[in-house]
Amino acid sequence: MSEEKLLPQHQAILDDDLDTFKKMLDENNIRDLINEKDSKGRNAIFYATKSGSLDRFKCILGFGASLDFIDPQTGDSLLHTVVAYGHGQLIKYLLDECHMDINAVDKNGYTVLGVAMLYAKIDLACYFITKGAKKVGPIPNLKILLKYLPIEIQRLKFQAENISQNEEEYKEYQNAIAMLVNFTKEKPVLYN
Repeated sequence: MSEEKLLPQHQAILDDDLDTFKKMLDENNIRDLINEKDSKGRNAIFYATKSGSLDRFKCILGFGASLDFIDPQTGDSLLHTVVAYGHGQLIKYLLDECHMDINAVDKNGYTVLGVAMLYAKIDLACYFITKGAKKVGPIPNLKILLKYLPIEIQRLKFQAENISQNEEEYKEYQNAIAMLVNFTKEKPVLYN
């Protein structure tokens, strides 16, 4: 069975060839090219997300791509996809700049916290908790995460007391600690 050939604009994104991509945009209808889907239903914003490049992602977004893309193969949002690939800069950008819903669920009921734990990315799971992730949907390895949280809380307390440079940074640490502590007390919410 042969591997599927990508659309030229998708290949240019994955190859980090933004000059070629921009030239394609100049020669075609931008909207059509940005939103054109391949045989798997994936478009330019998906491939920019998959690439992990914040610059490529911002470029595609700047040309009018929608953040509402859902992968028809997996049911994943862009945020779910970037978590599965572990692209930290894009995760932060999607949460902090694009304000994506951290507790949105995919077609299997997983939030990004659940996806992080599915791939045993405990540090990422802790980050999501400090950003407001709740115990929603299935969370694989939840017991492991709950055993790890006291260690993460102690690490943050140490950093707050010994590393923070100013009052604002100290408050950020304290807020993160409070979010982790509250998470350990939450009751899980499961969807059917």
